[in-house]
Amino acid sequence: MVSVTPVRRSVDNPQEVCRDVEVTQRVEPKDDKQIAGAVIGAVAGAVIGNQVGDGHGRDAARVAGAVAGAVAGRKIQENQQNKKTETRIERQCETVNDPRYETYAYDIVYSYAGQNHEARVAEDPGARIKLPIRSIE
Repeated sequence: MVSVTPVRRSVDNPQEVCRDVEVTQRVEPKDDKQIAGAVIGAVAGAVIGNQVGDGHGRDAARVAGAVAGAVAGRKIQENQQNKKTETRIERQCETVNDPRYETYAYDIVYSYAGQNHEARVAEDPGARIKLPIRSIE
């Protein structure tokens, strides 16, 4: 025997790998139109506008205060809602390939009658191989 070389191939070996990941999400508001903020702001704005001027000027100040207060109250509520988040642990899994290698054959080089020959065999031949010899008769 001159040489024996294992012939290998990669075999897929899928593995599921999981890990716990911290996930932070914005909490969906119950009042997504910010109605409460607008109403509170409008009332506060109207009260402040009522302190300005007299007669029709006071009425105009009250309306302007209510409108400005509603806009401000809505924006304040929206900003507060956007800051509200919740954090939870989520298990995330993915399949990864962890290939393994297997020997499926052996390439051999052997010497016979003064010449080298090559062959591929399914099993490890060891130090010697049997050759089929046929007699001439």
